[in-house]
Amino acid sequence: MRKIVTGLAQGEDQPEFSERLVRKRLYKQLADPDVARAVAESWTDALASGSLYQALERLDLLESAGQDREARVPVPGWLFLALPALLHSPNEAIYLAGMFLTPSFHALDPPNQGLFIARAIQFFIRCRHFVAAREAVDFLCDHHHPPAVHLPRTFARCLHALTKDHSRPGSASGPPHDLLVALATRMRSTMAKRKIERTVETCRPLFHPALIPRDPAGAHALLASVVAARVHPPPEFLHSVMKVYASSGLPQATAKLRDQIYRMVRDEEAGAVEAGNEEAGAVEAEADDDDGDFADLATSEQDELRVRDVFVKLETTYLRSLTNDPPAALKQFELLRAHIAEHSHPHEMRRVWTVLFYVLSVSRDVTGADLLGLLHQLEHAAVSEHRSHERATARIYTIVLQGLLQRREYEHAISLWYHVRRTPVRPDLVLFTAAATAFARHGDLALAERTLREFSSSSSPPTSSSSSPSPSSPPPSPTLDAAPLNVLMSASSRAGRYQATYDLFQRFPSYGVRPNAATISILLDTARYASAASGKGFGPGDEALPSHAGGGVPDRWDGQEAWRVGEQLVWSILEQGWPDAARSLRDPRSTGGIRAFLGLAPSAPTPGAAEGRPFARTLSPDSLLFPQIHPSERLFRSFIQLLGYHSTSESIPLVLAWMRFLDVRPTRETLVLAVLYIDEGAPTDGQRRRLREWLEDWLGRGMAPSDDAIAKKRRGGNGAEAAPFN
Repeated sequence: MRKIVTGLAQGEDQPEFSERLVRKRLYKQLADPDVARAVAESWTDALASGSLYQALERLDLLESAGQDREARVPVPGWLFLALPALLHSPNEAIYLAGMFLTPSFHALDPPNQGLFIARAIQFFIRCRHFVAAREAVDFLCDHHHPPAVHLPRTFARCLHALTKDHSRPGSASGPPHDLLVALATRMRSTMAKRKIERTVETCRPLFHPALIPRDPAGAHALLASVVAARVHPPPEFLHSVMKVYASSGLPQATAKLRDQIYRMVRDEEAGAVEAGNEEAGAVEAEADDDDGDFADLATSEQDELRVRDVFVKLETTYLRSLTNDPPAALKQFELLRAHIAEHSHPHEMRRVWTVLFYVLSVSRDVTGADLLGLLHQLEHAAVSEHRSHERATARIYTIVLQGLLQRREYEHAISLWYHVRRTPVRPDLVLFTAAATAFARHGDLALAERTLREFSSSSSPPTSSSSSPSPSSPPPSPTLDAAPLNVLMSASSRAGRYQATYDLFQRFPSYGVRPNAATISILLDTARYASAASGKGFGPGDEALPSHAGGGVPDRWDGQEAWRVGEQLVWSILEQGWPDAARSLRDPRSTGGIRAFLGLAPSAPTPGAAEGRPFARTLSPDSLLFPQIHPSERLFRSFIQLLGYHSTSESIPLVLAWMRFLDVRPTRETLVLAVLYIDEGAPTDGQRRRLREWLEDWLGRGMAPSDDAIAKKRRGGNGAEAAPFN
């Protein structure tokens, strides 16, 4: 029973987690006569309910039962720690947040308090309630009474919780990278203030793909900060940085890190052999040649470990960096292929093939025909040469299909999709999304939407008489997410179907999907295009307007102007998610703008601290419309364009203040657009000076857009191209 509970608490799937099996194992484990049968049944019912609300109800832990007294049902620590894993819906996040205020939480010892905080963060993120996740981090960083908040292990667990989402790091379906980095930065800052020692375990999550900076300079700076903290980075840290260099297409820098890791591994092997020889010396008198044999054996074992666990990983990462040199990539592929055939397990070729297809798909020197030809060679070899470990997978098909989309070969992409449907490969959501994109860009939006509905209906888990789901088992995860529907929205918007785009946005609930930041950005752009098509607005904003669109296009949604609907939506997201900031932020151009704003640094204030109790926003009786949305740089740019295009530039400085508060750094393009629109509002010289000083205080000296960059953008060019800053 404890194994099941531990697995649940760690987020592991429990396919056999049925009520009957839980009862059987629970009664077996709880043979202690001191445990009443009614108590055991309450524990069983709680765990088997599959719902956090129902579990808390059975354990008498709901707020309505009263937080100032112990529950009638005794709740042991191991059971309380399992509760976060029962959170499957953002609608129930309020109940998990309420557990931080119960006597059961404060009765835990400090290490288990930290474990509960970490698991709560993990499952808040997994169910996409980012407001609750942020407030859980606020609880960790703003409160000093729970002893757990001073333990290095607590911070290591909480940082690790940020990396535990089921989605692939960096994918459109996962939690926003900016949000995860902001939460990690908040924890690191708190550790520094509390003088909590940095260890390998507190640093390890920072090098996970979900948290590591995506630019080489940022990744290198992170590694340098670890070394400066006198933490010896293991080879895996360097390998994570190496992956960032490889993804940026920097083979020379990637190779340097690869060689450095090889040296580290060799040094570790030498140390291990030396330690082994010292240990073997104790029996040297009994076997004359044992020492030599022992050394040879140790070296052989370490070499095998390096061959299997280091060489293939490092050389595959180096292969990924060769996006600008296809011949070198093919040569590196053959090197890996020969090495794996001789020294390693054949299944490792699957990843090597996947990386090769990725490298060739993004290379400008490789045509769509080349990609398809290589794919057909792989399919033929898998059948004719019986290479079971070298075959086309769903991931490879997705990469090739996306490569064809990048080359605008939509008909070939559609043909490939129909070919995949005739193979034994079962497409996943990413592959279905790529296929829907191909249909949408080819102009068949109805078929694109039908493709996604096909996935929705075909992805239900199969049932059998031996493993039928219990009526009270946890609900399955949604089969769709926002990413594929965003594809349809974008294609519909680009086709000039603005009302249809808004209608699709409103149909998200029918798919069981909630919008994300990219959804809102597409909606804002659609509202701007609708205004431009109907003859409203001015300035940069109609660059993506379809050529066939003309005047008279309807631009009203639900009886309001489309752009007003978009504006109100964004303000509601910001004001509901951060009510304290909504009351405090001000236009940075106002008198004393810098001093007035600097009191609100990105990490202070927080809703929990400002409003007097933990989880003030999550536990508020006012429902949150979009707790899953964390504003991105792209969303803010779309918002700035929407406001500027409709002559409401007086609100744009406040939008910049929101970006600073949320620690969302604007791109050059966004910043030039923002200042251009602000200038259109004829600010005074004093306001312009204060805005420039404020921007440089935020972004760094010389980072305010230059007059030349603004003038170039006003003429219709790209103001971010050349010398955009003073």
